[in-house]
Amino acid sequence: MRCYYEAEVQNIKSEKNVFDIWRRRNPNVRPNMTSTTLSSQRRFIMNKNKLTNDELENIKRSVYEEHENLPDDNHYQIQNDPEVVSDEREVTNVHEYNYLNDDTIEVVQVTEEIQSYRIEVQSTMEEEFLHELNSVMNISFDERVRLPKVLESHKLNSYITDCNAVIKKHIDNNPSLDLTRINHLIFAGAMVVTKKFKKVSIEKTSNVKKQNIPKWQKRIQDKICEWRKEVSILYESKLSQVSDKVKYKAYKIKKRYHIFDRVQLDEILKQKINAYTQRINRYKKRNETYRQNKMFNEDKKRFYQMLLNKNVTIQNPPSAQTAQEFWSNLWSVPSVINHEADWMERESERFENTEGMMEFNITNEDLIEAIQNTQNWKAPGWDSIQNLDRIPKIYEFNSKQRHRDGSQHCLHYALVLCMFFGD
Repeated sequence: MRCYYEAEVQNIKSEKNVFDIWRRRNPNVRPNMTSTTLSSQRRFIMNKNKLTNDELENIKRSVYEEHENLPDDNHYQIQNDPEVVSDEREVTNVHEYNYLNDDTIEVVQVTEEIQSYRIEVQSTMEEEFLHELNSVMNISFDERVRLPKVLESHKLNSYITDCNAVIKKHIDNNPSLDLTRINHLIFAGAMVVTKKFKKVSIEKTSNVKKQNIPKWQKRIQDKICEWRKEVSILYESKLSQVSDKVKYKAYKIKKRYHIFDRVQLDEILKQKINAYTQRINRYKKRNETYRQNKMFNEDKKRFYQMLLNKNVTIQNPPSAQTAQEFWSNLWSVPSVINHEADWMERESERFENTEGMMEFNITNEDLIEAIQNTQNWKAPGWDSIQNLDRIPKIYEFNSKQRHRDGSQHCLHYALVLCMFFGD
């Protein structure tokens, strides 16, 4: 309210100007405060009578008294009189000293409380982050839980800011992290923020998808169920002891089809049920034929295995040492190449004037642009991570990571990136 009255005295009573005055008085208090929020708080105070009229008058009177003591235009018109100028300077200096003295003490106290609170929050966040990181590193990517969606709010932004600070500290202390470890850091941070914001336990859900019925099949099945229901009502209506409610339902069914003969209507409904059941079987057979034809054109081996109902299973897989010996013996044998072959000469002449590819580095800006162009509304990939644009520290680290070990690891990083971001 004090800032509002100050803006009123200076004749600059707008949301932005009031917010600027408030921010100058409170530079470190509530960093997420906006001009709209501040204006809403002022209206709430006045509409709900949070302050009495006497308190508002006292605040307004003190603001007007302060601005009366400030130098005005007459101050510059009497500069030739040194005594008057010195007196006004003394009054102004005393006022500024009192103004800063009262507000500075309050702001310093609030700032110290906020800093101590932020330190406590970040220490708690760091403990929870290390605990989640230890749990995440001991499980595979397939065993990760699917994190629920959270709505945007100031509280969520505060948690994300604290978590970013913890991740930045962890990365600075461990500059030799690889992309897999970075992925663990991101998921552990997401787990901590989600648990603190949602305040619910996140459990592993089954990845087995339910067998979805096609829309055309569900539409036909709904019609069949409705007709079976009508046949049952017509059957009950012919019984000796029947309620008026059932009779009324049977009458509505006859009126709907404009057939008042119960036997005839019952026969028509049964024929419809039979016809639509055959239609479902016919459509299923056509889909199965189409699927088998497609499989035969794409993978004949898999098609014949399906016909024979054979599931290929490996009973005794080779050990890692056996596989390593097999491939080492295969690749260690020197191969004889005929460098004078005609096709090699033709290909060399064909690409003789082709220029080599220019070297380039993936910068931090390139990575930021690529990540920000991704759609946040899409489901996460194999690693259960999305919204990477909310973790700015990862951009710089990833761009450096690609060039740290030279060109011999480019293929490895490309494969890992495709696994994480291209799933």
